[in-house]
Amino acid sequence: MLVIVKLIAEMRKIFDAKEIMLDFTSNHVSVQDVLKRLLKMEHGGARASRLLLKNTPADSRDFSSDDVNPALLVMVNDVDFRLIGGVDAQLADNDAVTLLPTIHGG
Repeated sequence: MLVIVKLIAEMRKIFDAKEIMLDFTSNHVSVQDVLKRLLKMEHGGARASRLLLKNTPADSRDFSSDDVNPALLVMVNDVDFRLIGGVDAQLADNDAVTLLPTIHGG
């Protein structure tokens, strides 16, 4: 299953890309799975942790929607992820997850 991650503003700088294509072997992929995969990426993952989560877990434990940084807008196909189930929201093939930090420099 393929998920398209669209990166905006600071997220684009951290990952040095406008989009990242994530390929999953499972057909059961959640928003949390996408965020975990981003955190594990060699290029940008460690730097992205401060923008993705309020308190970055030291391991790959599960986290809740409340753990996602409130200064980060996470959208699935242009809908706020909290409206469709939060980090547990299930994704479909070719869904787009957009990450937009709402606080940035001028």
